Formats: sequence, C-alpha cells, structure tokens
Amino acid sequence: SSSSWRWRGALAESARIMEFQRAAETHRSAPLPDRSVHLWRYTDPRHLLPEDGRVTRTGLAVHLSDAARDQGVRVLSLSEGAPGAPEVGALVPPDHGPLEALNGATFDGGLLLRIPPGVTLDAPIRIHLDAPAEGLSVPRILVDVGRGASVTVVEEHTGGARGRVASVTELHVGDAAQVRHVILQAWAASARGHLTFRARVGRDANLVTALTS
Repeated sequence: SSSSWRWRGALAESARIMEFQRAAETHRSAPLPDRSVHLWRYTDPRHLLPEDGRVTRTGLAVHLSDAARDQGVRVLSLSEGAPGAPEVGALVPPDHGPLEALNGATFDGGLLLRIPPGVTLDAPIRIHLDAPAEGLSVPRILVDVGRGASVTVVEEHTGGARGRVASVTELHVGDAAQVRHVILQAWAASARGHLTFRARVGRDANLVTALTS
C-alpha cells in the first residue's frame, strides 16, 4: 500500500541521513579555512562559531501560493524523503569544508522542497529562516526542481542577534527548467553567518542567482 511504502521510504531516508551525519562528524575536526585564501582574507572563520558550541533550532517557514499547492509543490522534512528525490549531500558532501561538515553533522530535520515537472509559478516560493538570538543555527535546505518547471525561490535570512549561522542549500535544476534563486540576508548587525549554496543545472536549463543584504 502507499502508506506502507511511505513508511519504508521514510525509514530508509532516515538511515541515509544518519549515515551522512556520521560521515560529516568525522570531518568536523578539520582545520578552519586558511585566511591566506582570498575567500577568507577579510573574515576570521573563528568568529562564525558560537563560544559555547550550543546548536539551536532555526525558525523556518515556507510560504506557498495557492497556485503552488494546486500544482503539487511539496514541502517535506529531509528525513521523510520522496521517490526520486536527490540525496542529501550530493552537492555539498561532508568533506566540502569544516563549516559544511558542522552543518551536516548537527542539522535537525532540514527541508526538502519539491517542484514537479512542468510547473510554472508567477509568485515566488519564500523560505523564511529566522536565526535564534544565541547559539549556532544550522539550517539545511534541499530544492528539487523538475524538468521544464519555471519558478522563483527566495531565501529570507533574518534574526540572529548574537547568534551564529552555518547554512547549506543544495539546488537541483532539472532539464529545461527556468529557476531564479534569491538570498536575502537581513540578520541583526551583531549576528555572524556563513551561507553555502551549490547547484546542479540540467541540460538546456537556466539558473539565475542573486544575493542581497
């Protein structure tokens, strides 16, 4: 039955995520990035880690239009999984870097956003991530856009106060799809964060990305 398949699928996906998180844990002890590398020349990576090492949950909400719901756009926990969905870590594996390994080892739940093939949406899909006032926030997002779909996905990062954020987003763009991906960073002035975004773009597809803060 479909219910037993969902149960077995969720169990298998949970096992895969546990295996991924165990692998990520082994890379957490890797040295922090060398500041002689251009990317880190003006940022001390030590300032991105919380002093007490405490991990706290990110407030996360997804805003879908009625049209998105009607066309089958789904929002799931990463632990639920879905038939044919990309695997967590396919684009940002545990050995990508120490901050990505920290995210991989400690994220709780995570978000899977699935846009079916052929879906066309005028209104953007908004993912709102509200960082906690203290501690470390480790949101993880996996977006799967089907073949020939046309969508805009907006990540809104707010909050923070004295908190830290180590976020990872993996975006899979199907063949012939048209995707606009926007990151809006509006943390509190004293917050610190590192956002990792990687995408895989299919044949004849187009991805436009933008970051504003």
